[in-house]
Amino acid sequence: MSGTWQLRIDERLIHGQVVLGCCMSSHVRRMVLLDDTIAASEFEQELYSLGIEPEQNLEFLGVAECAERMQSPPPENTMIVMRSPLVALELVQAGAPVQRICIGGLNYRHGSRRLLDYVHVTPEEEVALRELLAAGIALECRQVPASEGTDLSCLL
Repeated sequence: MSGTWQLRIDERLIHGQVVLGCCMSSHVRRMVLLDDTIAASEFEQELYSLGIEPEQNLEFLGVAECAERMQSPPPENTMIVMRSPLVALELVQAGAPVQRICIGGLNYRHGSRRLLDYVHVTPEEEVALRELLAAGIALECRQVPASEGTDLSCLL
């Protein structure tokens, strides 16, 4: 039996809201932390592994390997968490078949623009989000699973 790929942009990557809220409500048994730097760092992988429930599987992948893996359905429901819309665009440009991305949290940074209380984008991120929308990818902002989602295309 195969699962589904669920993609989430959240600059904090792995934290309680993702592990307990998003994963449990979506019956996610496996997580992929998508980050080229962390995928190459055993030390950082150990740190992020501390935030996962014992029954969950966690894998660390770079963009190219993740895009390749996404060519087939995962063995179980899998959430791919990435830090930025720029990474999401890289993943799509690498050939990953992406249909929908949930945006969970992009905090304020110098030069960023507020779209929602929990979503602030830099000019570069806004360009990436527009490119994802132009590619036909649905982008929904949803801080926690119980909250109402907001179609990002209405905010740009």
